[in-house]
Amino acid sequence: RGSYSTATGSFRDERVMEYVPQLLAAGVPVAAIYHYHHPARPWREQYDVWAAVARQTGIRRLALDLEEKTGVTAATAGDALAFLEAAGRDFPLASEYAHMVYTSLGYWRDVLGRPAWGNRYELWLAAWTTADAPTVPTPWTKWTLWQHTSSGDGPAHGVSSARVDLNRWGGDAAAFGRWAAAGFAPPVGGSRANALWQRAS
Repeated sequence: RGSYSTATGSFRDERVMEYVPQLLAAGVPVAAIYHYHHPARPWREQYDVWAAVARQTGIRRLALDLEEKTGVTAATAGDALAFLEAAGRDFPLASEYAHMVYTSLGYWRDVLGRPAWGNRYELWLAAWTTADAPTVPTPWTKWTLWQHTSSGDGPAHGVSSARVDLNRWGGDAAAFGRWAAAGFAPPVGGSRANALWQRAS
């Protein structure tokens, strides 16, 4: 997580500038920086906080987390689109890739009303199920990432938390490598950021 919003404001994640260099130094790809969107806050305020993190880390793929129900209005879907479009203008990706929407079937369908613009973006689908495949919300026909549980065994996956979210990738390992690499660009913001980029390249 790079940034998040609450009903009272928009904030940089307190640990993002610590975690990103640790991950890159360990050879772990950081394919996207996500923002927890809050419908009660202006989209531009939220975007500016996320964009500052993206520039400093050099990680330019947005994953816009759409799940907060407090403060939802008729304008919420349009605000989310404005955020995504700004990311597309300021942080363009190669033509075969797109920024991401993180959401669930219920939120996308019942809260946002299935906006048609969804299929311009890659889908990170939260669907905690043991089924072989999740139900994909309209207008998407496939998912890019599938968060299939929130109850993964943390220590078994190398982290101290007892439970972790686990995700599946919708392709093979080679495709994942290309996709993850497309989220990088030379960072802006000083020698420390550029050193991170050099180690990741």
